Amino acid sequence: MDALQERILRRNAWRLLPLLTVAYVINYLDRTNISFAALTMNKDLGLTATQYGRGAGMFFLAAVQLFFIGIIGEYVGAVYTQVQKRPLVVERERLNFSPAGEK
Repeated sequence: MDALQERILRRNAWRLLPLLTVAYVINYLDRTNISFAALTMNKDLGLTATQYGRGAGMFFLAAVQLFFIGIIGEYVGAVYTQVQKRPLVVERERLNFSPAGEK
């Protein structure tokens, strides 16, 4: 890895790590809150442990789904950026074409 790549990776890490840390802390608090809420919520709403587990599992599956949608979005965005940098048409050979002005 050359110096430019290392500098880019270091800069991206310093930009992403604070965001990822905050997201992890919020995720942890959210999981903890739903666990504490289950202590009284299950009785108040008449939920069984299985129903509560399914509800909490839906939150997890939604988070995983959003994660993968984000990854797919990043991939599509990268492909789109690469396509925009390329020429619209690549000519390998011209057939039956005379230069301008010749007939």
